[in-house]
Amino acid sequence: MKTVISVLDIGGFCTDESRASLTNAAKVWGADINFVTEDLVPWSGCKWFAKYFARKYYQDYDAVLQIDADVFVKADAPSPFHEWCGTGLGMVREHQPEFGWGNGTAGFWEEGFTSAFYYVCGYWSSRMQMPPPLKSGYFNGGFMIYKPSEVDGWFDQLCEFGAIEGHNGRGLSDQTILSIMAHNGLVPVQPMRSVWNAIHAGRTTSLCGPSMDKAYIYHFCGKRNRRARMAKVDWRLP
Repeated sequence: MKTVISVLDIGGFCTDESRASLTNAAKVWGADINFVTEDLVPWSGCKWFAKYFARKYYQDYDAVLQIDADVFVKADAPSPFHEWCGTGLGMVREHQPEFGWGNGTAGFWEEGFTSAFYYVCGYWSSRMQMPPPLKSGYFNGGFMIYKPSEVDGWFDQLCEFGAIEGHNGRGLSDQTILSIMAHNGLVPVQPMRSVWNAIHAGRTTSLCGPSMDKAYIYHFCGKRNRRARMAKVDWRLP
């Protein structure tokens, strides 16, 4: 299977350590890697949608791992392509009780997500005129495996919902739209284990509950204390 890691890096979010970990993962997994630095979104607004237009680069591949730039991939991480079922979108839920994220032990992170979840789902479900998902059906857009030959219709519809001129990403737009589409049967999603996309990585154990040591990919989403959180993780250690 011919695979590629597509890294969304518009604006230079990818640190040297993140780039090193991603490049190492590509080598270990036998995958190609491409850093998407060009804003491919045809309307003036949220750059996150560039990941859905980047598929044009990968038509000769069997599978793409679309991933955000603010991640570390552990040196001993196996390939997530082997866990993906081969069809639909392989994604990870934002609700991660095994890492203390979604079970009431994550302190202000949990409270912030709960508040944001109801706001963003309310905002976009109203615009889309579709019922919102439960927390357990809300997916993070920073990790997604797909087959390029089957996503055109799904991604085009997602971008039609999100094509709001001047929109700056309010309401975590792309992942919320995708989660609502999945909840309403418009796109098939295969929920994958949280180890592939450990949200808000580097939280202290007093805030996140159970240890995140078993995660394969640490996702430092959110600007709050990002550098301090990154400093807690050494991706080179097994």
